[in-house]
Amino acid sequence: MVQKTKYINLFTPFKVGKLQIKNRICYAPVGTGLSENGSSAFDAADSEFYVERAKGGAGLITTGAIFTDLEVDTYTPGALGTWQITYKPALFRLTSNKMLDRIHSFGTKMFAQLSLGTGRDSGSYAPSAIPVFADPSKVCPVLSEEQIQKKIRYLIEGAVIAKQSGFDGVEVHALHFGYLLDELAMKISNYRTDAYGGSFENRMRACKEIIEGIKARCGKDFPVSMRLGMKSYITGFNQSCLSGENEAGRTLEDSIRICKTLEEYGYDMLSVDVGLYDSYYYCYPPMYLPLGLNVNLAAACKAAVNIPVAVCGRMNDPELCEETIASGKADAVVIGRQMLADADFALKIKTGRTEDIRPCLSCNFGCRGKMQDGLGQRCAVNPELRRESEPGLVPVTECERKNIMVIGGGVAGMEAARAAACRGHKVTVYEKESKLGGMLNIAGIPDFKEDERKLVAWYEKQLKDLGVNIVLNQEVDMDMILRESPDAVVSAVGAIPFVPGSTKVDHPKAVGFKEALTGEQEIGQKVVVVGGGLVGCEVAVNFVRQGRDVTIVEFLDDILSSGAPTPLMNKMCLADIFRDSNVKIRTSSALTEVNSEGAVIRTSDGFETIPADTVILALGLRSREGFAAKLEEYNIEAYSIGDESQAANILHAIADGYEVGRLI
Repeated sequence: MVQKTKYINLFTPFKVGKLQIKNRICYAPVGTGLSENGSSAFDAADSEFYVERAKGGAGLITTGAIFTDLEVDTYTPGALGTWQITYKPALFRLTSNKMLDRIHSFGTKMFAQLSLGTGRDSGSYAPSAIPVFADPSKVCPVLSEEQIQKKIRYLIEGAVIAKQSGFDGVEVHALHFGYLLDELAMKISNYRTDAYGGSFENRMRACKEIIEGIKARCGKDFPVSMRLGMKSYITGFNQSCLSGENEAGRTLEDSIRICKTLEEYGYDMLSVDVGLYDSYYYCYPPMYLPLGLNVNLAAACKAAVNIPVAVCGRMNDPELCEETIASGKADAVVIGRQMLADADFALKIKTGRTEDIRPCLSCNFGCRGKMQDGLGQRCAVNPELRRESEPGLVPVTECERKNIMVIGGGVAGMEAARAAACRGHKVTVYEKESKLGGMLNIAGIPDFKEDERKLVAWYEKQLKDLGVNIVLNQEVDMDMILRESPDAVVSAVGAIPFVPGSTKVDHPKAVGFKEALTGEQEIGQKVVVVGGGLVGCEVAVNFVRQGRDVTIVEFLDDILSSGAPTPLMNKMCLADIFRDSNVKIRTSSALTEVNSEGAVIRTSDGFETIPADTVILALGLRSREGFAAKLEEYNIEAYSIGDESQAANILHAIADGYEVGRLI
């Protein structure tokens, strides 16, 4: 018998102005970082991306920022992964309308997010002569009063084009993340003496003129929301603050006043978050920050206004989302990265399939890290992201069906097995340990890595539902492979911890990071973590949170300098955690010996002993030799994937597994 959803509040409609939204789950205005078609229109990939999230149950979808001004600030069309609405309005209307017809078929509404500009975040025009975010030695060019007014007119014109294109409303980008409109509103970035500076009313003037202009041109019933940062978490430019104390940007009190003022101006909804680029980890919170970190700030906003308030910021958990709405702390939840990881997030909640939700890890490797590297948006756990218009896991015919042996039940092997089984292949996974998961079982031990444990559970369920044969506690060798005679072998035996052969670590105080995290060996109060890559830094965070006195020793000039690039926001967050927790960091230092006193290191000044009860070796991983090369002389199709192929990160491992499983 079909049961009612237990998430009744999430699936109650709400209104933005007079526009009814079918549920309380909104897809966030996440930029993609790269527009592949380079035009100012929605191409097939863009359209499929948004349609997938409409099909997946979102009540409201908002585009990433659309830059409307091509005269004062000149942006290369497509360069920022947005579509400059005023660049080719006819093409924009045509492609938008086709896409919106499909999105509306699912009962989903869609807003276009329109931007006044990026300001100092990209070194563009700013309200005042303030330092550029990425290069504080440079100062932003200053907007004239006439240029501000011109930008406002362009944004209003963009709203008109959006309405003509079929969008259900617009969101103004944005009083958040330190973008231009945010800079105009904050004292720290606006010390103008004209009509757009000085008093609170003058600093908010652009917001007022924008809403007045949109309502005058598009009608008073055309919905307009504002993206609003409730707190900046900075003590100055390029000075983030984990605790939020001694706030130099926007305080909660400031934001409450702004909330009330925006409602008075005529905005129909507030979509709230926190942070500036200076405190980047609050903009895109990594796993080191808690789930629902902005809910209480949203509740303060909600208590001050009568218009709807939507909240984002690690709202990954269905229970958290439901409780937030049920308690009245917000009217809607805004989901970004989780709906990149699983476009069907809302639909799976509604249909009681929460165990089938592929969890977002809040790792930022693909969705922000790849964008940071100029490579466009990807997702560590969802290899189909931004490939929605391509053929995916195409079923095989009976004559194409293969008997596939996957050796290694880590994340690469599990993904290869899942993808191949989805297509109809017969798959058996062999894992030498007593459970699936591989290195994720170690990496997922810290309390801030719960989502990695959830990912293992997700794979276990998917493989079971697909009928994949799982053989645990089974070491595979060449004789076994040849005896089984599979049609194809996917070798994913992973990697092992790396320890330099010249280092003397045969002392009881020396502990591998795996043994340290699993509790196989007792960890003392004074801890030295050798290795300042991501593995070492996360091991350090784990033991700092347990109250240990931690020192990190890194051979290179800085931590997080080796291996796959660590996303900027993660780096910034780890740096602040270490600073606030008094973690000592010794760079340009090499471990030479572990002895009864602790860790002996070599620096440019000679040798030094760091007193320690435990020395944890976290020097990264090196690939293990698999079976693919050994099978070259046999008539067996064979592939080497994941850490076995290249010790990197989870994005690389899952991408490998998916691609091989998709095409094998």
